[in-house]
Amino acid sequence: VGLLGGSVGLGYTLMQSRLSPYVLANVGVMRTDDSGITKTDMMYQAGAGFTHALGSKSMLFAEVRYLSTVGDNKLTMMPVAFGVVFLLGGN
Repeated sequence: VGLLGGSVGLGYTLMQSRLSPYVLANVGVMRTDDSGITKTDMMYQAGAGFTHALGSKSMLFAEVRYLSTVGDNKLTMMPVAFGVVFLLGGN
């Protein structure tokens, strides 16, 4: 199964500190290709996560999202992501 999509969303940091939790929400489209059958459906995501500052220019992050498509080609998943963010530029 091949997946391709795009979305726009909003995020909100609940508390600004060394360990900062956040929530997010997105809407968009997702295209799936399964054995040559291609469908495009609307999708939405909701999630939560946190960042942990390592210093002034880097942080760890972890988040989980609920993602679901709307339409005939129903797809639901909960991706988990984690990694390191490096801040570039001013300040």
